[in-house]
Amino acid sequence: MNDATIFSAPIEAAGAIVWRGADRLREVALVHRPKYGDWSFPKGKVKHGEHVLAAADREVREETGLSVRLGAWLGRVGYAKQGWSKQVDYWTARHDGGGSFRPSAEVDSLRWVSPRDAALVLTREEDRRLLETFVARPVLDTTSLVLLRHGEMEGKKADWKGRKKHRPLDTAGLAQADTIMSVLDAGGIDVLHSADSVRCLQTLRPYGVARGLPVRSDKRLRGKHFDLSYALRLAGESLDGGRHTVLCAHRAGLAALYSALCRQRAEFVPDDTDLPKGGFVVLHGHAGKVLHIEQHLAR
Repeated sequence: MNDATIFSAPIEAAGAIVWRGADRLREVALVHRPKYGDWSFPKGKVKHGEHVLAAADREVREETGLSVRLGAWLGRVGYAKQGWSKQVDYWTARHDGGGSFRPSAEVDSLRWVSPRDAALVLTREEDRRLLETFVARPVLDTTSLVLLRHGEMEGKKADWKGRKKHRPLDTAGLAQADTIMSVLDAGGIDVLHSADSVRCLQTLRPYGVARGLPVRSDKRLRGKHFDLSYALRLAGESLDGGRHTVLCAHRAGLAALYSALCRQRAEFVPDDTDLPKGGFVVLHGHAGKVLHIEQHLAR
C-alpha cells in the first residue's frame, strides 16, 4: 500500500491537556509512552458506541490515574497513521486533586511541567501547536451549563393515546440516557434540572442515581408550560454562581433558552438553535459570560 493512501473514515480519538495551578504557577501533565518513546498529552481511541467527551475523560483517567473535570474543547489534531486518517479531539481538563499516577506498560512516566517547559519536552509538533492554543486561552477554569433535549421516544406522536407528559423513552432513548450519564460525569455536572415529563426524567435519572444527586423537576420547563424567565434564572444561577448544571427540557423551550442566553451572554447567536432528540449544547462560562459553545449528539 502506498504511504499516500488515505482512507475516508478517520480513526477517532480523544484526549485532553490536563492542568493544575493558576497563572505563572500553572502546570500541564505530560505522559511518556514506552512503545513509541514519546512525550505527549494523554489521549486514546474512542470505543465503539462511546461519546467522544466520555472517551477523553476515560483516556485521561486510564493514562494518568488523575481525577479531572473536562472544560472547553481545545482543538483537533489530524494526521495519517499507516495509511489511515486519524483525528484527535482535545479538551482542557482541570485536575481536581484526586487520584494518583501509577506506571503501566502503556504509560511509564508522568511529568508536571510549566507550559514553557512542555514546549521543549513534547515530541510532536502538532502537540506543541495545541499547547500554543492552550496558552493563548485567557480563561481555562470555566463553568459548564448543559442544555439537553430528551432522548428518542416510544412510538409515534400521533399514535400515543396517553397524556403527552407520560410518553416514555424507547430503547434508543434509554441508550442515549446512558451516553448522557457518561458525558455529564466527564463535565462534573452536579446540579440537575428537568421538565416534569417522563421522557426528560428518564434522560437524567440514570446520572442522578449513579452520582446520588436529586433531579429537580418542574412543570415550568415542559412543553407549552415552558417559562423562559424561570429557565433564564436557573441558567443564571449556573453561569453567575459557578455551578456545573444540566437543564433537560423539550425542543421549543430549549431553542428559546439557547437563543436568549447567546443574545445576553455570548458574542454570537447560532443560526439554528434547535436540538435533535438526545442533542445537547454545552455553554462554557466565566464571570457570567459565555466564552465557548459546543454542540453534541448522544449517539
